[in-house]
Amino acid sequence: IYGPEVALETLRRLHDRGVDARLTLAGQDKGSESLCRRRTEELGLGGAVRFPGFLDAAAKVRELAVHDLYLHTNRVDNTPVSVLEAAASGLPVVAAAVGGVPDLLGDAGILVPADDPDAAADAITSLVGSPEETRRLSRAGRALAEKSAWPRVHERWRELFRELGLEEAS
Repeated sequence: IYGPEVALETLRRLHDRGVDARLTLAGQDKGSESLCRRRTEELGLGGAVRFPGFLDAAAKVRELAVHDLYLHTNRVDNTPVSVLEAAASGLPVVAAAVGGVPDLLGDAGILVPADDPDAAADAITSLVGSPEETRRLSRAGRALAEKSAWPRVHERWRELFRELGLEEAS
């Protein structure tokens, strides 16, 4: 369901267009890392892809701080925390339009069809050529992350309970 090979194919297309991009495929190995490593070599991307494995909270913050955008290639997803973490870090998000992702991101990211590395490469290429749009997405993503933080969400739940005449949960 994660589609890491789509990220690899997207990177190949970016390189073919002359975009000097690098990719970090992070996360717990759920059975696809060896396939992705093999595909990385087949695509001639060996020096452009890193596999740091699972990232704890501090490592995630460090990784997000040294990247320019976040590519979300999942084929199935609802409300991905990784997208909110990237947005909170100020990274523009390019994401597959699956499940709840379009409702989550709205205009705070660029949505592309699932399993479409050409569309993902088009979106990333457009960001490379548009610092204004990149800044807009960064600001919109940060606002989305702040709106999605627990204190704001908790207050919205409390307001809903009050409107419905239900007792507040402690």
